[in-house]
Amino acid sequence: MKEIEGALHVCKEALYLIERLEEAGFEAYVVGGCLRDALLGKKAHDVDLTTSALPKELARVFSGFHLCETGLAHGTLTVFVGDMPLEVTTYRIDGAYEDHRRPKQVRFSRQVEEDLARRDFTINAMAWNPRQGLVDPFGGKDDLRCGILRCVGDPRLRFTEDALRILRTLRFQAVYGFTIEAETAAAMEEKRGLLACISKERSWVELKKLLAGPWAAESLQVYGHIWQSAFSEFPALFEQAVESVRAAEKVGDAEESESDAIVFKDRSDDGEEKRRELALLRLALLFGGDCEKTQRFCRQAKVSREEQRILAELAEGFAEALAHSGGQLKRWVFRSGYAGTMRLLMLHRAKAAGALRLLERAADRQTTAQAQTAQEPAPEDILQHRQRYQRCRELQKQLCRYKEEQSCVSLAQLAIDGRTLLACGIPAGAQIKALLTKALFAVMDDLVENREDALLAHLQLQRQEAVLTASSDQ
Repeated sequence: MKEIEGALHVCKEALYLIERLEEAGFEAYVVGGCLRDALLGKKAHDVDLTTSALPKELARVFSGFHLCETGLAHGTLTVFVGDMPLEVTTYRIDGAYEDHRRPKQVRFSRQVEEDLARRDFTINAMAWNPRQGLVDPFGGKDDLRCGILRCVGDPRLRFTEDALRILRTLRFQAVYGFTIEAETAAAMEEKRGLLACISKERSWVELKKLLAGPWAAESLQVYGHIWQSAFSEFPALFEQAVESVRAAEKVGDAEESESDAIVFKDRSDDGEEKRRELALLRLALLFGGDCEKTQRFCRQAKVSREEQRILAELAEGFAEALAHSGGQLKRWVFRSGYAGTMRLLMLHRAKAAGALRLLERAADRQTTAQAQTAQEPAPEDILQHRQRYQRCRELQKQLCRYKEEQSCVSLAQLAIDGRTLLACGIPAGAQIKALLTKALFAVMDDLVENREDALLAHLQLQRQEAVLTASSDQ
């Protein structure tokens, strides 16, 4: 962990706002997740500040800035420094919680320690500024160094106040690989029934972040039953395909950086899009290709339209046979695009890797008792999954070559278009697209070159054969 020596590396915009608040006679600190990540040496994305200034005082200090005052009634003001938004929140004390999610009311405070005391985990209950250094009343720095997740105060009370904190605990474990402190883990078990109070939409947000984490499979292996309490309408969801989820984070290696970019073990600097794709891939593995369950989950969790499209594509492709020809692989690209095809290949590769892992583990059983309680896997089954895994790798490399070579995989890349066919006397209508698609598939299968004269000759021959076939049928 990066030690604090003098000024911690924090963005200059945050330091500027702290300076402005201190010049006005108020305290101000960097706080929460951005501080946690900065202490871990990671890049902080969203920077949050906390201050002794009350909401009206905040508005006065930053009156010359571009502001968003949507949360000002609750003490939060968003201040734009250039194009960068920073949230500045008055020290708060939470009132009673009435729905196991949010406090009924909050009171403002002038003491930073009172604000930190209401937070979820010790690693999130620290504050820092360049003048005062680190304020750490609950030992968050030591817990961060040791990799421990511990609630601030009584974990049973923390989880009763806000049940979503249970899922946040699991998410942090999967993302950072931390150990959950014993009392905190026991409180999660005791209070997991409260997850029924959390909306599926909010639970999905946490699950998506967990599934993109490097330790997602390990977390699901131990705490899948807790997630089951949040998604009780989907029985045994988190007992399925954990080995495939585990394998999905190990199928990448450095030599295949382009084809396997979304599955590197250390994904701390990955973009949001790559993390989302990995999360959706793993969710598809959990659902095992069940289209009906996938659709029902998307409706209940209010999954975005784009993510629904990707999940539907993965569910449909879950049982699809692997391509055995270049033309078939290009048809996948025509239907799903390069990104969609790569997702399907990653899905099949993770399935094969997970099955292979289970079969090899079964083949390595040593004790007689184990051998008596389970059927030994056949060597040909192990070979089949090993070949399938290798086939996926080969297709991924082939797909990357297609992309580099800009192979013709879309109607837009054809040397002819609708206007070309209209000029040849083909009537407007659905026939135009059908003929263009036939021409594209012929190019994909290397039956004809992507040249206007060659394509028109090929289509003319196809039409003549169709006429002859129709005549002979009569």
